[in-house]
Amino acid sequence: MRLTLRTLLAYLDDTLDPAEIREIGQKVAESDAAQDLIARIKQVTRRRRLTTPPVTGPGAKFDPNTIAEYLDNLLSAEQIAEVEKTCMESDVHLAEIASCHQILTLVLGEPVLVPPTAKQRMYGLVQGREAQPKRKPATAAASNGAGDGAKHDADETLLLGLPLYHRQAAWLRWVLPLGAACLLLIIGFFIVQSILSGAGRRQVAQNGGNKETANSTSPSTESEKKETNADKETKKDDKETKKDDKETKKDDKETKKDDNLQRPAPPSKDVRELGSYDVRAGALPSVLFQQPAEKDQWQRMRPNGVVSSQDVLMSPPGFSSELHLRNGVHVQLLGNVPEFLSLPPFPFLESAVVLHVGDDFDLDLTFDRGRVVLSNHKNEGAARCRVRFHSEVWDLILEDPGTEVGLYLSGRHLDRFESGVGPVAEFSLCVLKGKVVAHIGHEQFTLHPPPDSAAFIWDSVGVGMQGPFAPKEMPRYWDKSVPDTAPASEMRLAVNELQEKMTGKTTLESVLVTNIKSERPSVRKLAVRCLGAIDDLPHLLDALGDEDPTHSDVRVEAIEVLRNWIGRNADQDKKLYNKKDGTGILIDKKYKEGQAEIVMQLLHYLSEEERGKAETYEALIDYLMHNKLAIRELAYWHLWRLYPKGLDFNYNPALGTEERTKAYQKWQQVLKDGKLPPPKAHAPAGGSGGI
Repeated sequence: MRLTLRTLLAYLDDTLDPAEIREIGQKVAESDAAQDLIARIKQVTRRRRLTTPPVTGPGAKFDPNTIAEYLDNLLSAEQIAEVEKTCMESDVHLAEIASCHQILTLVLGEPVLVPPTAKQRMYGLVQGREAQPKRKPATAAASNGAGDGAKHDADETLLLGLPLYHRQAAWLRWVLPLGAACLLLIIGFFIVQSILSGAGRRQVAQNGGNKETANSTSPSTESEKKETNADKETKKDDKETKKDDKETKKDDKETKKDDNLQRPAPPSKDVRELGSYDVRAGALPSVLFQQPAEKDQWQRMRPNGVVSSQDVLMSPPGFSSELHLRNGVHVQLLGNVPEFLSLPPFPFLESAVVLHVGDDFDLDLTFDRGRVVLSNHKNEGAARCRVRFHSEVWDLILEDPGTEVGLYLSGRHLDRFESGVGPVAEFSLCVLKGKVVAHIGHEQFTLHPPPDSAAFIWDSVGVGMQGPFAPKEMPRYWDKSVPDTAPASEMRLAVNELQEKMTGKTTLESVLVTNIKSERPSVRKLAVRCLGAIDDLPHLLDALGDEDPTHSDVRVEAIEVLRNWIGRNADQDKKLYNKKDGTGILIDKKYKEGQAEIVMQLLHYLSEEERGKAETYEALIDYLMHNKLAIRELAYWHLWRLYPKGLDFNYNPALGTEERTKAYQKWQQVLKDGKLPPPKAHAPAGGSGGI
């Protein structure tokens, strides 16, 4: 039996045979991945504030029927792989599958109890051969005494409290209904007589009775008064009932309101003009790219151009873009370059969002990646903002004009290629100015800038949302100013030059490809980063294989950008190389399937276990002499980060075979001397979360 998600669920819910349990238990004990998955299943099924998977919209992966067919093993192998891949990438979908399996186990695991007498009655409804007049009745295996009592005891046990009248003698089946009908007729007769008698007495009192009789208090009058009082009580009760109904309806409305908070509606697909792109003098030059819905073409927006819902809006690395919505909410997209952050670079470069039409909110936004600042610029009153990312929906109320809140979202791979586990998403929220009321799941939080409670963090694995936190000071990555350093000044100059070249007379791709050949490293690096932002994978792979020996910075930057690019979501890998279909940009660029797989493996994470094996270093050192320059560069990128002293070997992947061989031999000698693996492998520079 294979270790799959479904077999692990069956193992956890104890629906397997003893032999299968032993077999699966042994496999689980030998597999760290299986143990981690079991721990994750237990964690997500107990997590609070975990939403349900969306049925429609961009975040919808599969419907309830697909879940049922998966649990019943009715899907094809390809569909099963897709479902399990989605569950590996999303806690929400994993919790849904695991919970459904657990519920079905509890419900279907109990046998159905049907009393024997009920079964006899059901079969008695069918007129079979025994109804034929000439056919002799079958001999009944009737028994009396203890046996009959035992049968009745068994029936009572299985009846679970149901009425026992059907077990009486057959004559009661028609006598009891007949008696009930007679009783109803008698009661009805007396009621009619009393009504007619009361009506006659009232008529006599009105027409022929004397004054004394009319003014006297007769039994019928007393009865009428009692009836009148009863009517009053009835009306009073009716009023109370109506009041209760109103309260019930009010509660229902509140419940529906709560349900809406629990299950926010998917974003609207309506296309509408919502505001404009505003170019303002600030710390960073301004450039905004637009990708219309259902199109792959990026185009630069003109200053003061109209921004619409459903378009992807992106500010490239090093640039800032500000969107002014007509209702007074501003959205600032902050593109990032490591030189502008005076700390180790975070794993995000460009910033991208999608706006939606939201009648109940001033801003309805899907946050895709990067850094974004939301601000309230209304004349008065609060700004209601809905922020969607991954399977999360957070509602933020920016209470007063001038309030600002910063958001950042990034993704990175922490597992091997083809591991079935998608990238880990990390989200952060921090109030920069004013007061923000955050509605997250079923909870509400009031936030103020540091040092008060100001920040939340969230990731797609582990506990999910954490906070609120009260940092002592504003996090440094929300400092919008450019630091006064030589690398920052040089990069600022490159950003200004790129802005001037984006005139619209030439394509963006041609400008970037030309800049890669520049003599200035800052211009080359910025061009590579922007290629990743606009999804220009062919030219990005060309940068990874740049044969100029002086362009090591271009190749290294291409690795960082590609690792950042595949970290956006789980579907990015397949665009580079789909191992199952043998397709992808790498194949289009004339990489063989084996070479494409090596590239993908080296773009992903090496586990701590692999970093501690000599075989890993042996393979990486062998790749230093590979005939593909991109593979040589990737192998060296890993090696010198794991063993920084290797930088002294002066290896350059773009040099000739003779020069490379000298450094290759030095690496081999280090391996033979037992210096590899090192006592403690070093993590790579940058914010890519390890190698």
